[in-house]
Amino acid sequence: CEPSYVVKTFSQATINQKLYSLCLQGAQKVICNSNSSLRDIVENFGVKEEKGEVLYNPIDFRSLEILANRGQKIQRVDKEIICVSVGRLHSQKNYHILLEACRGLQERRENIRFFIIGEGELRTELENKKKEYNLVNLEFLGYHANMYGFLKSADIFLHLSSYEGFPNAVLEAASFSKPLILSNIRPHREVFEKNALFFEVDDVEGLCECIKAMEDEEVREHFSLTARQCVESFSYERFEKEVLEEFRAFGKPS
Repeated sequence: CEPSYVVKTFSQATINQKLYSLCLQGAQKVICNSNSSLRDIVENFGVKEEKGEVLYNPIDFRSLEILANRGQKIQRVDKEIICVSVGRLHSQKNYHILLEACRGLQERRENIRFFIIGEGELRTELENKKKEYNLVNLEFLGYHANMYGFLKSADIFLHLSSYEGFPNAVLEAASFSKPLILSNIRPHREVFEKNALFFEVDDVEGLCECIKAMEDEEVREHFSLTARQCVESFSYERFEKEVLEEFRAFGKPS
């Protein structure tokens, strides 16, 4: 998450805000994993912009592929479209909007099934809502240390968050060339901009429209290609090189 969201979750939020600000302001360099987080520390913690640097989190493409081949798969029924979402069951991840969308799509008899991978404090609440809506097109798979087989099985990847620091799960989905449906928040836009379908946070109908658009196989193929292209440069080799360059820069006279 962006730092300003994190400190608000602490019991002594005001004190933590001040301490965090002092630490960041006293640092020689502050490395963030997205431009969104960099803007956040400048705007909310008083860090001078010239102190900040962005290094995107890397993707280990080879290891993910190995894990996916070893992992469990989702069994497709007939010609259904499989949509997967990954993340802890927390209000930040905004899963309530997916249940509303599932309800509408089930009523329209759309041949789509949804899978949520993750655990969290909202599990019981979400399960109860699923029963209330009598949803047969949604399954909670719980936490899996290796969820990449499920991810590779997907036709579409959904990420619904109200806020994020840097969406690692989305990058991993893109590494498997999965077409993306994303909430319209800055970290999503920063990486994928025109290479995914976006809906406004809490806009159930907007989410449904994105899902319906992705039912078209040609649309999925297009966004599958563009998603992978967006993350081609996120390799470990690139990351290691940039980290070394940052440390070498500290040894140079100013």
